[in-house]
Amino acid sequence: MDTESAFCKSLKISFFLLFFFLLFQNHQAAAQRKISSKKFLGIFPIGKAKEKNSDSLLAYNDKLETEDSELTAESNMLANNFVMENEYMCEDEYLQNNIIPFLSDKTDTFLLAALEELRMPVIKEVEIPCEEEEFVVLSDSQTVIPMKYLLADEYFGVWDSKNIDPYEYELKNFNDTILLKLYEEENWSPPIKSTKINSKYGLRRWRWHHGTDLDLEKGDSVYAAFDGIVRIAKYNWGGYGYYIMLRHENGLETLYGHLTKYLVEVGQEVKAGELIGWGGNTGRSTGPHLHFETRYKGHAFDPTYLYDFDTDTLMFKEFELTAKQYEGLIDRSKSVYHRIKSGDTLSGLAVRYGTSISKLCKLNGISRSTVLRIGRTLRMR
Repeated sequence: MDTESAFCKSLKISFFLLFFFLLFQNHQAAAQRKISSKKFLGIFPIGKAKEKNSDSLLAYNDKLETEDSELTAESNMLANNFVMENEYMCEDEYLQNNIIPFLSDKTDTFLLAALEELRMPVIKEVEIPCEEEEFVVLSDSQTVIPMKYLLADEYFGVWDSKNIDPYEYELKNFNDTILLKLYEEENWSPPIKSTKINSKYGLRRWRWHHGTDLDLEKGDSVYAAFDGIVRIAKYNWGGYGYYIMLRHENGLETLYGHLTKYLVEVGQEVKAGELIGWGGNTGRSTGPHLHFETRYKGHAFDPTYLYDFDTDTLMFKEFELTAKQYEGLIDRSKSVYHRIKSGDTLSGLAVRYGTSISKLCKLNGISRSTVLRIGRTLRMR
């Protein structure tokens, strides 16, 4: 009897201690969460506790997403550095099928450890089967482009993403015959498919029209004429509107003007026939059309020397460019003088000779306010 009584007493004490232990633990958890809410039997939090936990979970998820984004950006930077430091500048099969996929899904912690594992089999056992490309960072835009687009032709050493003709080449000095290889394996395309010419290249009233205007409807697709890289993609309010200029490896550049929107950016490589923009009527334009130019050394020549737009065909695989294709522009580049007559004004002379008032002033050492005296001779070009 005494033994049974002692056992019951011991059991009651144990239960009592367990109850206070649970109560104390719950009080500590509630204090840590700083929850001021009602509790059932002092143990189970309700009401605001659920709201607090929900808010905390959302904040925690946001933090995880931010950290994950930062890790991804750092991972991409490390991957790029690894590829460049190890001179993988070509699209070889091993690089594309093994290294790039491996690097793309690693965080920085795993990436650094993985790089050393990649070095041994890549450098010692795998021969790079393709020609390596060198890249350069452009100072005007911090864009990275393949070096070949700077070395393709001597004047291509100039890269300017704002000005159409930054080369300062005097057309009157053009005496060469340039053989331009236009394509290999049919990698060319008409800029617009199945269209007609609205306006030709050449003299238009007193102004020189530097391209061929091709008929289209607003929103029609515009394609890259040849493989190349985007040198300019911008808006020109006084002329081309939204326009693109592509640089091609053979020394040519092509321009696509009056677009509704361009779909490429400076430094982007494009393939012949790739969609680069939508046709429109922006800039100095009287109706929807594509203003299409072909240029060499910064100077435009007639695109119909290359394309038959009636049949959507390219007429040559290799094209000989000579001074003959620039006859009109060469004549206009020669020095021309005008003797002032009654009624002449700088604005009128600028329109008549296809130039600008600022150029006239610079050529003749005068200002816009200079009085034009009858009988004086001014240089127009």
